[in-house]
Amino acid sequence: MEYNVLNHNNAFCTVTDADIENAVKSGEPLPRAIIQAMGRSHDDKYLEYMYPILYHDVNYMRQDAALGIINLNGRKGLEALKERERSIDASLYDEFPSEKAGLSVLRKVRRVFFVISGQKTGWI
Repeated sequence: MEYNVLNHNNAFCTVTDADIENAVKSGEPLPRAIIQAMGRSHDDKYLEYMYPILYHDVNYMRQDAALGIINLNGRKGLEALKERERSIDASLYDEFPSEKAGLSVLRKVRRVFFVISGQKTGWI
């Protein structure tokens, strides 16, 4: 499949499944376009590559990873998102943009989706 995603320059580019596989096999740091494409692929096998990106130095990479994890498998990746949220100091809620607030909202939106869709869910 092909995915239209943003690269590190905020320009749209096309990434294929083959591009994702080649990037993973290369062992090099994954670029933004690959992270976004992984999230849109709906293939759980990419979750293990997304978790470390939650701790990346660049904010947009962390945001892309969090969204990708929710898209791939929100239930399976939920614990990693909670752990990342807990690792951020609560005083950072007041900063803009607040990564801690963003992660909190992602978890709540995911819970609302499951409630609306009629799927059983525990406290998230």
